[in-house]
Amino acid sequence: MKIIWSKVAEVDFEENLNYLNDEWNEKVVLDFTIETERIFEIIVQKPKAFKKFKKNIHQVPITKHITLYYRIGKDKIELIRFWNNFKKPQEIK
Repeated sequence: MKIIWSKVAEVDFEENLNYLNDEWNEKVVLDFTIETERIFEIIVQKPKAFKKFKKNIHQVPITKHITLYYRIGKDKIELIRFWNNFKKPQEIK
């Protein structure tokens, strides 16, 4: 399976990295990046390993503050959002 990023996921990820870098430090940014890569490896091997959100969309917490939402396709995984958990999940478009 191939992982592809939606434009929104790219923006979300970058905003999260910027926030972590501005408010915390480089170690926190590195830890977040490493954990994200670890999750990607699991998703590629077992796309349905994480909780179903709706239809073919799954969710997985990257940190207690950020959840990744992704869609399982026939031959790809589409990263939809890196969602800030302080927002309501119903707001995800």
